[in-house]
Amino acid sequence: MIIPTNDFGRVHLDLPAGKYFYSISAPGYETMDGDFLSVSGHVQSITFVLDPLQEPEEVKAELSLFRPGFALVNGWIVDADTGKPILGVTVHVEGGRAAAQTNDRGYYAFLVPAPPSRKYQGIDWPDVGTVVAEHPLYKTFLAKNVYLPDGMDAGMSFELTRGKGTMESDNRHHLDPFLQ
Repeated sequence: MIIPTNDFGRVHLDLPAGKYFYSISAPGYETMDGDFLSVSGHVQSITFVLDPLQEPEEVKAELSLFRPGFALVNGWIVDADTGKPILGVTVHVEGGRAAAQTNDRGYYAFLVPAPPSRKYQGIDWPDVGTVVAEHPLYKTFLAKNVYLPDGMDAGMSFELTRGKGTMESDNRHHLDPFLQ
């Protein structure tokens, strides 16, 4: 069975409980095949992300941004209901001065000074921060415990919900000894 998505790559399926083989494809993207997808019988939201055959221009430009002592905070922001990119979302790290606004494709990127790493049993763990995404028509999104690694990518993509108020996610990694 072939099921097309909307213009923003979204589809809604009502599947009975069971196991399903899937193959997801789109022009310009690598195909994703899966052995089985288990559906338990209650409402589930599942996201699949396909890799483009050619990197978007925004991602190509990122390479020139990397610098030692800084973390690159970047990603894509879309409307949670429609999947459409949102222009003009302001994104910053709490307590920092650097910020960026999303472009017409919902992309943002900016550098923040990387906080010193934390050492635990001889392993360096990057420190964390809270990434904030704000737009007047949407709930403010707080992504807490986002790693800010020195000289690396701290990518965060968001789905914003229309309305007032705040939404939060905790990006704490279950292996991080400092966040237990």
